[in-house]
Amino acid sequence: MKVKLYVKSEKKVAGVDDRSHWGYVIETRMQGYTWAPPVGMKPDYKVYRETKYAHVLSEAQKKVIETVQKAALKYGFELEIVDAAKVRFLDRSSRRIIGQIKTFPALVTERGEIIKEPITEKKIKPLIAD
Repeated sequence: MKVKLYVKSEKKVAGVDDRSHWGYVIETRMQGYTWAPPVGMKPDYKVYRETKYAHVLSEAQKKVIETVQKAALKYGFELEIVDAAKVRFLDRSSRRIIGQIKTFPALVTERGEIIKEPITEKKIKPLIAD
């Protein structure tokens, strides 16, 4: 049996990266309102700042992941963890399920049964039993 655990991470700033770029700028001389041919080139150095982000799970969601992973080993079911914040627009099956879930984390079985918070081993056992 395959079970999906849907979690939702938060996008947080992980740092700032400075990238330098060497290039050349073409010098021109304007003659009135007409365009003039280039006169020369001068070196140009720029520094670009790029903000880096990381998706971070809350401590409560990390504990739920550990609980479900232990239950998966104990009861022998296949577990797939899906981050709702990273699901692509074209993944329709996951988008449809995420639209039904209001609180995260949530556990969804192949039959479409949903367990919402709090997810405990006692709630998982009846769903896995066939």
